[in-house]
Amino acid sequence: MKTIKVGEIFQSIDGEINYYHQGRQTIFLRLAGCNFDGVFCQPCAYCDTKEYQDADSGTEITIQELANKLSQFDSENLTITGGEPLMQWGSIVNFLNLEQSKQWKNISIETNGSLPLPNYRSLIGRPLSFVIDVKLTRPQFSKMNKGNWKKALSWDYFKMVVNENNFTTAVAIYKIIKKTNYHKVNIAFSPEYYGGMEAYKKSAQQLITSLQESGINDAIINLQLHKIIGAK
Repeated sequence: MKTIKVGEIFQSIDGEINYYHQGRQTIFLRLAGCNFDGVFCQPCAYCDTKEYQDADSGTEITIQELANKLSQFDSENLTITGGEPLMQWGSIVNFLNLEQSKQWKNISIETNGSLPLPNYRSLIGRPLSFVIDVKLTRPQFSKMNKGNWKKALSWDYFKMVVNENNFTTAVAIYKIIKKTNYHKVNIAFSPEYYGGMEAYKKSAQQLITSLQESGINDAIINLQLHKIIGAK
């Protein structure tokens, strides 16, 4: 029986941008294990789920057990996050192909951007939408899979967490993606969260001003809604 490493399952709102809209109520499937665990690459400084980075974290269960747990929720929205979900892509596909998993109509998958997007991009009547990080600091930046920048589809989103030190890099990457991606992929800029809510507001305001001054008028400002309202 196929298995999968699960960190936690919970119901909340999608606090960040995705194809099915920020703020939607969704069921989160957080998988355990990340390739930015200090072996392949150093963890991201702003990661808020460090407890699920290690390959030994979480609980290993069968695909059927996972389907049983998730079927208890009355929802059609599923957000798969981590950890790094693409490390367990085969298990995700096995789970989503179960007859029991057809309730999940709107599926968003969050990835750190280091692993290639799969060619398997949809189920019958259910596109799989990816939210793809672009890490702007080293050593994570050197691990980004740049093939994804061209490969991502119109229902995917790129997300860059920016601060005053890496904004110039973010703009340069934005221009590369806009030039090389032919699918009109969505690109979002997120102010880095640090120093409390007032500092976060100032960072967001500065980000908006900086984007306007750079002539970038079609990018999305992604705020972490769950942190603003104190949701999980």
